[in-house]
Amino acid sequence: MSAEALKTLFHPFEAEALSPPGRDERILFLGAEPGLRLPPGFEATLH
Repeated sequence: MSAEALKTLFHPFEAEALSPPGRDERILFLGAEPGLRLPPGFEATLH
């Protein structure tokens, strides 16, 4: 996944348009790459 696609994917969370998922939530992220930096407050476990 390109860096631009990741920016688009996480933009709603960084712009505070959506609340980031909490610690007890799980998120399936297809196509994730090593070294992915999650936005602040994004505490969900990625699968």
